[in-house]
Amino acid sequence: MLIIIKSERISFRLYLILKKIYLLNLGIFILRKFKLLSPLILSTLFLVSCQSQTNNTEQSSTGMSTTEVSTSETTQQSFSEAKSYEDIITNYSKVLIGTEPDKMNLNVSSRQAYSGGEVEARFSGISYSLYDLNNDGSPELLIALKDNNNSYTLLDIYSNSSGKLVRLTKKGNNLEQVGHQRTTLTIRQDNSLFLSTPINKEFILYKVNKDSTDLEKISETNKLEEAFKFPKEFDLSELQWKPVSDSPTISKEKNDKSSMNLDAIKNGDFSSIAGTWKNGKGITLTFDKNGLVSDTEKLGTPRVERDLFTIGVSTGTSGYSIILLPAGKKFTMGPGEDPSNQRVDRIWAGQGSSGDPNEFFYKVN
Repeated sequence: MLIIIKSERISFRLYLILKKIYLLNLGIFILRKFKLLSPLILSTLFLVSCQSQTNNTEQSSTGMSTTEVSTSETTQQSFSEAKSYEDIITNYSKVLIGTEPDKMNLNVSSRQAYSGGEVEARFSGISYSLYDLNNDGSPELLIALKDNNNSYTLLDIYSNSSGKLVRLTKKGNNLEQVGHQRTTLTIRQDNSLFLSTPINKEFILYKVNKDSTDLEKISETNKLEEAFKFPKEFDLSELQWKPVSDSPTISKEKNDKSSMNLDAIKNGDFSSIAGTWKNGKGITLTFDKNGLVSDTEKLGTPRVERDLFTIGVSTGTSGYSIILLPAGKKFTMGPGEDPSNQRVDRIWAGQGSSGDPNEFFYKVN
């Protein structure tokens, strides 16, 4: 039996040694008593006794990571430089209304953010950020899927090399379809790029070359344990992001394409929104020139609430609100940024928004 003597003279190191001896003796006693435990359990007991030393090592490693992240943050760029990438950003915003990405030479994994018909989006939207990956003073464009937890999954990376747009995540380096469960691309804390394809046992580390025209392969392995030695992942949520539907050029286009006539609707003429509207959950709303087509629901008087055109709907026993959102109008009633496609007319309906993009109705006919 181990007697633990409480004394200020006994050092902490001695205490750990005694603790190890106690745990090992305990393991041997159990092994002899029951003859059921394997030597593996003794090893486990020994590892437990060394836990305090491991924790100290982990704390040291965590401190180093914080320093590396702070260094990386200095390469975050202003969104004022997004103008040169406007066409790419605009094309990705079209994916959110059902345009096939492969027709625009975009990453097909972006379909995971589209909600329409019977398709339910796996991500809440597509966002973009500007980040200088090779410290040449010219930021690269990052396109990523965003989920409801404000986490980002890289889809595409473009550079602006001497005024020419270059897609770095291209077919030539097998990066044109990253962003799904089988193949991911992450930025590391030294600004390198890590391609992980576990199903093919393919782990590759890249970096953007000096003239920003291509990716150079730094290291490659087919062993996962070797990949763990690569630089640690950089948290993309540290960057500033904007939805692809939110940019000056796109906003200007939106206002020109809206067909909602709010003045006419205010006076009882709903012709501009007549037709069927459907959200990502499969629910439909149908309007004719007189209003909502329903035997059980009745529209109230339109009003402007928090700068949004709102109509109350009575169902007899309860009710909800309808908000008409012309193209270019932001939805501001949710918990975060507008997750809908602002490039087109939309309708929101409900009693409160959770920020789910599937809440929004889009015209289907």
